[in-house]
Amino acid sequence: MQTSPRPFFNSRQLGEDFGKCRTFADKIALWGATGGGLGYFRTAPGTWGSLPGIPLGICFFQVSADRGEPWSILLLVVLILVGVFAAFWSISRTERLLGLHDEPRIVADEVIGQAIALCSVSPTLLSLIIGFVLFRTLDILKPGPIGYLDRDVQGPWGTLLDDVLAGGVTALVLIGLQIMGLLEGLP
Repeated sequence: MQTSPRPFFNSRQLGEDFGKCRTFADKIALWGATGGGLGYFRTAPGTWGSLPGIPLGICFFQVSADRGEPWSILLLVVLILVGVFAAFWSISRTERLLGLHDEPRIVADEVIGQAIALCSVSPTLLSLIIGFVLFRTLDILKPGPIGYLDRDVQGPWGTLLDDVLAGGVTALVLIGLQIMGLLEGLP
């Protein structure tokens, strides 16, 4: 008997997880924690889950784009904090609901990490590509303190903070490249 290949998207798991939801808030948390369902892709769910962070990061940049004004920097910090706490809430509730920690299908941490990575520089094609690739590389390899946060911080904060730091490091690299004029040239 020949078996059929596994589907690219795990709709069975999605259905099982939503079946565990007892309240509407559980459904909202699960939907947010899985990046609108992108975490159910079997191959590279973290990479798929990072994709919504791109437009979110661009929105953060556009809303606070009046660079140099103290209010715009404060607004950007507030947006990031709201995003981090929304991700924490959805991750916390979903990990409790599913009885799992840092499960690959939970990708809200990738969404906010990617948004942090991209929110501080002009969204050009080059900055978006470099920001996406660098963030994903740091998130996968987890060098230095990023790995420490992933390994040694327990609970939802452990799921979230390594991606927040990877996003912050990526943002600093992009800011440095922009200051040096290395992000110019492509629209």
